[in-house]
Amino acid sequence: MRARRARLALTAAALGPSLFAAPLAAQDAPVTVSASQQVIRITPRYQGDLVHVRGTAPAGYDVVLRLTAPRETVISSRRGRVGPFWLSVGQVRFRNVPRMYKIKSTAPLDDILSTGEQIGYGLGQLGLKASMSVEGDFDRSLYLDELILLRERGRRFSFEEGGVRRDGDRYEASFFWPPDGPPGPYRIDAYAVARGRVVGKAETSVEVRAVGVEAWIRRLATAHGFLYGLFSVGLAAVAGLGVSFVLGGRKRAERSSSPPEAVNERTAG
Repeated sequence: MRARRARLALTAAALGPSLFAAPLAAQDAPVTVSASQQVIRITPRYQGDLVHVRGTAPAGYDVVLRLTAPRETVISSRRGRVGPFWLSVGQVRFRNVPRMYKIKSTAPLDDILSTGEQIGYGLGQLGLKASMSVEGDFDRSLYLDELILLRERGRRFSFEEGGVRRDGDRYEASFFWPPDGPPGPYRIDAYAVARGRVVGKAETSVEVRAVGVEAWIRRLATAHGFLYGLFSVGLAAVAGLGVSFVLGGRKRAERSSSPPEAVNERTAG
């Protein structure tokens, strides 16, 4: 199955942007979607957040939910064998990579959506790989697989086929925002699926926003890298001095609380 998906993704990339310009037109099946939070606020104590997604779609239809963030270019080191060693031998540039990409559906995508619909709407691993590109003369599919795997481990990518629950014409699911999820706009698309095709679509948005001290630190790191470096070094130094002071105080307290006999014995020894 993995090899089949890789071949399909390569074929899609070879066909060019025209493949994505005109996916099969969705019909007018009524679909709604909403999120339990419109704004996620990042504070110094932020440990990630869980957002519940709910909506309606015709009873008996399958539902696919896709969470996406703006896309970016990612540069990674390329490792190769140099004699007996594995070393960095260059760079790999990935283009059009979503900062976050998560899929949930009522059933496996291969069972409910045709290959053309998955690629045309950019759904699932097949659609995601077809929408990204890699610069360089090497195995494109292999490097895309590795990038997706790394982001899955970091909880920025996920593919949960079966994660959408249905009750009549209602559905619900939950998405987890990892602690290192970047601030910015996110979009949640809901697709109603029937007979292998997308037959209805709705969308909503969620914004992740840094506030307070966290926002100030992020602005400093982005706009004034040198000052941010100095601030980080100074903060580490202050933290180190604080730990030394606490540990020194404990040792002094232990010595002062020791009984005279113990002190005399150590001195005599």
